[in-house]
Formats: sequence, C-alpha cells, structure tokens
Amino acid sequence: AQTLAAWAAADGFATAAQAWHDLSVREEVRCLLAHGLHEADPARAVPPLLAAEQLAEQAGLVVLVGRAHRALRRHAVRRDSRGPRSGTELTDRERDVLRLVAQGEPTRRIAGQLGISGETVETHIRAGMRKLGARTRTEAAALALEVLR
Repeated sequence: AQTLAAWAAADGFATAAQAWHDLSVREEVRCLLAHGLHEADPARAVPPLLAAEQLAEQAGLVVLVGRAHRALRRHAVRRDSRGPRSGTELTDRERDVLRLVAQGEPTRRIAGQLGISGETVETHIRAGMRKLGARTRTEAAALALEVLR
C-alpha cells in the first residue's frame, strides 16, 4: 500500500522502501531508485541511489545495479570498478543457465526447468557474458562450456 501511495503521489518512496526491507530486497531497491529518480536536488537524490546500488550489488541484482549506475551518472556520480560480489568466476546458477543456452534452450524453457523467472535467466546470462567477456549469449555459452571442461 505504501508503494502504491508513493507512486500515486510521486513522493514517499523512502518510507515505502523501508516497509519492503524484510520482504523483498528487489522491491526495496526499486523504491530507492524511484526515490532518487523523482528528486531533482542531487543532495536528496544521490543518497537513495547509492543505497539502491549497494543493496542491488549485495543481492546480485545485476540489472538493478545498472539502473542505479545510470541514475547516479545523471548526478555526475561515476563508478569505475565493479562491486565486490561481481567478481570474474561464474556462479553455479550462471553455469547452469549457460549450459542450457548452449543446448539451444530458449529463455522461457530455461526458466521453467530451473524454477526461476525469465528476467532472472536473462540476468544470469548477462552476468555470465560480462564475466566471460562475451558479446552474445551464444558466445557466452560456448565460453562457459570451455570453462566447464
């Protein structure tokens, strides 16, 4: 209810984010991003964006980390290094997803087989692409197979 009220009023995102803290980090990050994006004053916009970035990095929410970085760049805050959790080693889930990509499975089928959402599958693919230096999902799958051998 607090999130819906915040969106309706374009205000109150900080309170809505706190209400989600124990329920869903993803929604907390989204509320913090919205809070920062709706603030015109950098002094009030940057702190929630930094908090969103930190939470997203800790939770491994790669897409939301990117959104936080883009929002921070609007206020001239730049990040030159990756967060501590990004690393260069593939996670077990990234390996599983890329193995299925290599077998020619589409995103929806991978999601169904692994019991995760299509968005999460795409997040794992993008993270694997970044870690392996691949430009396409096919290239990432091929590189992942080489790493797994």
